[in-house]
Amino acid sequence: MVHWLDVTPEYNTSPLIPLCFVTVLSSYGLYMSYQNITRLQEYEDQAQKLSKWSNTVAARLNKTRTTQTSGTIAMVLSTFCSLLLLLTKFGITTHVVLALICTAVSALARLHMKTFWNEKEQVRIPLMGKFNEAVSGSEEVVQLLGGITAAWIAAGLLSFF
Repeated sequence: MVHWLDVTPEYNTSPLIPLCFVTVLSSYGLYMSYQNITRLQEYEDQAQKLSKWSNTVAARLNKTRTTQTSGTIAMVLSTFCSLLLLLTKFGITTHVVLALICTAVSALARLHMKTFWNEKEQVRIPLMGKFNEAVSGSEEVVQLLGGITAAWIAAGLLSFF
C-alpha cells in the first residue's frame, strides 16, 4: 500500500510569488539585523560597565540582546525555508507545515521585538548617532517581520491551489 506522503509530488507553483517576496524581505531583514547589531556593539562595552552598577541598564542590555537575537533567528529561518521551498520539490503538506512554522516564528519575533523597539521605549540620544540609527533600523526590522508574516500566510494558503 502506498502512503499518500510517499508519492513524489508535482511542483506547486501557486505560492511562488509570496515565497519570492519572503526571500527578498528576509534577506533584506538579515542585512538590516546585521547593520543594527554592528551599530549596537559599538556601545556594548559602555553598557556592560554600566550594567554592573544599574539593574535597569543590565535589564535593557539583556532585552536588547534577546530581541535582536529573536529577530535575526526569525529572518534566518524564513530565508532558509523560503529558499528551500523555491529550489526543491515538496508536496502541499511540507509547504503548509513550513509556512505555519515560519508564520508563527515571524509573528512571535515581531511581537517580542515590538515590545522593546518602539517610540515609547526607545529614546533617541543626542550625539549617539549609531545608536539612534540602530533604533530606527530595529523598528524597521519589526515592520519587515510583519510583512514576512503576511507573506508566509499567503504562501501557506496558496499551497492549496
